[in-house]
Amino acid sequence: MRSHGGEIRRNFMEYSRRHLFRVGQAFLAAAALPKAAFSADVEATGFRLSQKAFEPLVNAAFRVQSDTGAAQWFTLLSLRDMTPSAQIADSAMVTPRHFKIPTSPKTETFALRFQSTGEPLRQGTYVFEHAVTGKLPLFIVPSGDFSYVAVVNLLV
Repeated sequence: MRSHGGEIRRNFMEYSRRHLFRVGQAFLAAAALPKAAFSADVEATGFRLSQKAFEPLVNAAFRVQSDTGAAQWFTLLSLRDMTPSAQIADSAMVTPRHFKIPTSPKTETFALRFQSTGEPLRQGTYVFEHAVTGKLPLFIVPSGDFSYVAVVNLLV
């Protein structure tokens, strides 16, 4: 984009093709890793990530390590089902017979709402520890006074 003086205005977040290529390689490498590499601690406890698995953990306490390294305790206040209720039926669309429309993958989506009594945490990924779940990384978003939400979206 050019400014009024004819100089090229620089964007604060410029990326070279080389940078994008490296980032793409990192994502491909991560995608090639076995699932167990991301969930070794969870697998060791036998915990299978699902909405049903979290139901008995409502009101349970989870240990979370903050950015400063201090341990905090989070209580799972509620669990809310967010799975899409209706999928678009393949028959609802008019398509040529030889053209096959891929079906959307089945998903399970739910939100976990936590409350903490420690120092406020920023939005980010934190490791939640519990005797049942083991170490479980969750991306949390602040949603009020000492309240946080983690949305889990799983392919089933």
